[in-house]
Amino acid sequence: MENSPEKLEKIFNDNLSGSKELLAKIHNFLKTEWENLSEPTETLKEIRHRLSSFTAIEEYCTRLEKIIREKGDVENFFTEFEEHQKELPEILLRKLIPYLEGKNTILTISNSKTVADVLIKYFNEKGKIKIIVSESRPQNEGILMAEKFSRAGIPTKLITEAMLGNAAKEADIGIIGADKILADGSVVNKVGSFTMAIALKYFSKPLIVLGENSKKSKEIEFHPRYFSPQEILSEEKSMIQITNYYFERVPETLITAIVSD
Repeated sequence: MENSPEKLEKIFNDNLSGSKELLAKIHNFLKTEWENLSEPTETLKEIRHRLSSFTAIEEYCTRLEKIIREKGDVENFFTEFEEHQKELPEILLRKLIPYLEGKNTILTISNSKTVADVLIKYFNEKGKIKIIVSESRPQNEGILMAEKFSRAGIPTKLITEAMLGNAAKEADIGIIGADKILADGSVVNKVGSFTMAIALKYFSKPLIVLGENSKKSKEIEFHPRYFSPQEILSEEKSMIQITNYYFERVPETLITAIVSD
């Protein structure tokens, strides 16, 4: 049986889940293991450090740290968080619907639980959409996203990032999630989002970002974190320089609207 540190380390090493799914895993870990944590504040600090790319997780930990300092009701915090997460898809969908009028083909990227939950809910109500999903190298978590849509009965096409240009031409609208919404209105999301945004702009198609308020940051600067070159090219090539980062900034000028709760 895994102990608490092993369970937490598995979450830290999860490169397939989007920020919302990672937050859900952190929440479930803390709720389940709370009584077993000898130093909960130190655990929260470690979570914030290891998952610093995700503003929603940082905000969650900050709120929980405040409750600990003030000797508040931790169980009530967990309950209220879960209730808000259940309500969130409906809240976001109602604000998104005006942008979806007359739009049948939607282009997206990576594996965003927020985007999946909202679009599946929309499909269940309207039933008239098709979705194109970019695979999201190097982990290809876009495949997981495509599978979610397909299981829900939505006609779904999976493409590579190299096909984003023609996909933007085919689509009526682009919708992405956000790992962080910066103070200048730009967003940080999975690599390929910038290319997608440029292609949509070229074809005069809207790009909508779904990002709850907890993802809004006071930061303006963004510095990508680099990962193993072997994820791109497994065999070492001494004369080839390999760059591998997961997240990039999408400028505010390429974004039609950010839909938040």
